[in-house]
Parts: sequence; structure tokens; C-alpha cells
Amino acid sequence: TTANGLLTYGGTNNIDTESGLTYDGTYLSISGTGGTDGAAGSPIIRLNNTTQSADWDTGDVVGTLEYYAADTSGNAPYVTSFIKSVNGADGSNGTLPSGALTFGVASYNLSGGAVEKMRIDSTGSVGIGTASPATKLDVTTSGANGIVLNTDTSNSSNSARLFFDGSSTSAIFQEGGDFSFRINSTTASS
Repeated sequence: TTANGLLTYGGTNNIDTESGLTYDGTYLSISGTGGTDGAAGSPIIRLNNTTQSADWDTGDVVGTLEYYAADTSGNAPYVTSFIKSVNGADGSNGTLPSGALTFGVASYNLSGGAVEKMRIDSTGSVGIGTASPATKLDVTTSGANGIVLNTDTSNSSNSARLFFDGSSTSAIFQEGGDFSFRINSTTASS
């Protein structure tokens, strides 16, 4: 059945086996058409936004996958997490949306449900803690929080490494409590 643009299934064991869509009471499955090539006939889930607009604003939602908890105890029911396709800043007030992806999660018993925590903008830049990444990876935190590089205890050199790749690769190493800065290092080396 459909209501308000939502497709819901319940109570049936087979929805439409000819189209490859089945529901066994637990799982909604979509099957491809098959073939001899791995990519041939692969299934696609398409969320089709049929809006016809010459005014796509920044943040306008193109489509959403939501994970929902219907439990009415505490602050639920609410969306526990989501993935949204939204119009990014570069498509603001345009005739077509650009494609940014946002990822949202909810803390335990969060009133109001999931909120955005990470974004991949239309240029491929990733923002964690920011909706406007200024670089390819932009991690924004509050207070003294930052990025942690943990040591690999299964590695004999037991060090954390950060490589800067360019015409000559530089690296920052932490080994046994000592820091070293190296030039002309090989990525993934000790």
C-alpha cells in the first residue's frame, strides 16, 4: 500500500515475484534479472523525486532512507538513523539539485531522533561534525576533542603513522612514546 509517498508492506508472503520483489514476513528482498556477467541485471533501489521546480534551495531533500524505532517508551518513536540525498550549496536556487549525502544518527533516547553527523558534499569532500567541509576531510569537534590515531598492537613496530603524500612523502610517526618527523617516507612503511 502507499500513503503520503511511503510504500509499506505487511502480512503478505509474496508481493510480486515476477518483478523480483518479495517479502517473507521478515525481509523485503529485491532480486536482479540475473545473467552471466556479475554486473548484468544487478538490482537497483531508486528513490524517485518527481518535484518539478526551478528553485532548489540548499538543503532541499531529494530522497531519504530512514531507520525508525516504533517503540513508544521513552522519547520514541523516532528515526534512529538516516541517509539523505540533499541539494548542496553549489545547487542553491538552481533549476536542478546537486547531490550531497548526509548521514544522521540518534544518541540513546534522543528527543527528536536522528540528526546529521556526517556529510559528503557534491565535490566529494567529507565533513564530520560540519555540514560545510572546507577540505577533502574536515573533522570539526567541540572542546579538546580531535582525531585519534591508535597504534596497531598486532604490528611489531607498534606505531601510529600519518602520511602526507606529495612530490616527497612526509610522515609523522609515534613509536613507543617518541615522535618523529620524516621526509621521503614510503606510505604504509615503518
